[in-house]
Amino acid sequence: MRKRYFLLIIFLIILGLGLGCAGMMYKPSGPVACNTKIKWDVAKEADITLLKCDIKKYVGWKKSVLHFEVGVKNKSDQPQRFRVQFILPEEGVAGGGLLPPSGKPPVLAPGKEAKGIYPVNLERVPKKVTVVVKTISIE
Repeated sequence: MRKRYFLLIIFLIILGLGLGCAGMMYKPSGPVACNTKIKWDVAKEADITLLKCDIKKYVGWKKSVLHFEVGVKNKSDQPQRFRVQFILPEEGVAGGGLLPPSGKPPVLAPGKEAKGIYPVNLERVPKKVTVVVKTISIE
């Protein structure tokens, strides 16, 4: 009898871990046009509506570099401001910024979307990218 309860508890723990990990997989609602392996770390208040990566000329560096274009929608019922980061672990570089970048106050209303373009000092598309979108304090 004890052995049966023990096996049942082990089964429930394994099932819970499996379901918990499956719930952590994020899938953007919009198109992703970036030929790389992407790891998502997106706040529950945000949704990615667009992600593109291209090599384009950047005036500030006078060379063609990697540009990320991202759209973020506020899914919450409160105004939000988001920090967007692109981390390239194999290259040791990162880039990003705030969405919306400015405003009085600099917030994205519920249900609204903002887009941003972020250059990264890399002349090719990397093999791996971590996309991080977090809420930040607006006060």
